[in-house]
Amino acid sequence: MILALAFAWSVVVNYYCGRPAPIKDVMITKSTSLNVKRGLTAYFEEYGHFPIGANSNMMKVLAGGNIEGQNPKQLTFLHFADKKRYNDKVEVVDSWSKPIVFKSSGDGNLVIYSVGENGVDDGGKLDDIALVISPP
Repeated sequence: MILALAFAWSVVVNYYCGRPAPIKDVMITKSTSLNVKRGLTAYFEEYGHFPIGANSNMMKVLAGGNIEGQNPKQLTFLHFADKKRYNDKVEVVDSWSKPIVFKSSGDGNLVIYSVGENGVDDGGKLDDIALVISPP
């Protein structure tokens, strides 16, 4: 009886909430986000602010580019050996090949997040895989 109820509950939860994302994909996405955080923190320590712009501009700046006057010393703050972490637009992507989102939280922090396996942008909440980066 208990087994039947547990099975029924799992069917209901999966139907309404979806199945959880595979742990390997979540861990790769978290690792990617942590690498980006390290690069952004190092950039902040060098220049006193986070770079600004869309995902691709941020990645070019962190990779050593001087985009719109950002990173005038052309220092490399981030390098991914795994080319699957970038798409054709030079955007850093999650395990599902979706671009990582960068947003200012308005309080000096930067929020980076993956929209997760379902691809729905929940603003870094719900099933999105988010990381808040505070100035060092």
